[in-house]
Amino acid sequence: MVHKMQSRPIRTGFLPKFSMKMAKVNPIQLQKHLKGVDYPASKEQLIQHAQKQGADDNAISALQQIPDQEYETPTDVSAAVGDIE
Repeated sequence: MVHKMQSRPIRTGFLPKFSMKMAKVNPIQLQKHLKGVDYPASKEQLIQHAQKQGADDNAISALQQIPDQEYETPTDVSAAVGDIE
């Protein structure tokens, strides 16, 4: 008699690596949330403005990860967000 073993997924208690990262923010959407910012602007000013404009958690998270400095133009912000891993 042959016994068939059922395969079960091994649970390690850890989430898969891909589920830990936030999705990349859409640069066009991000700039829509930053419309009206007076540049140069600090990281904190960008975050506050985006929050007031109704930016989602993903966009706010991206802004929180950029270097704490003054940004001269929207292009500078997009470049900083693009550098986030």
